[in-house]
Amino acid sequence: MNGSGRPPRPSARSSTPSSTSTWSAPARSFVATLGRLVPQLRGQEFTNDERETVRRQIGRVRAAADWLEGALDNGEFTLDEQLAQLLKGE
Repeated sequence: MNGSGRPPRPSARSSTPSSTSTWSAPARSFVATLGRLVPQLRGQEFTNDERETVRRQIGRVRAAADWLEGALDNGEFTLDEQLAQLLKGE
């Protein structure tokens, strides 16, 4: 009961996180981390192997982002075998 003697009305907002917040928090964290990391790399020298390693990891991130975007567009949220292997680093 509230101060008026009536039971409180249910909140219009759900108490469970939305599906948007499920993926947007990690995405924001990733972008924030890059925002801190990349400026620290100024003047750093990289070997060709280091550059290729970073490029492979960027490819994995890009593939995951493309998969998420496609899933949002077409409603197909299954992870195909090829993408699963890519995300595992195989």
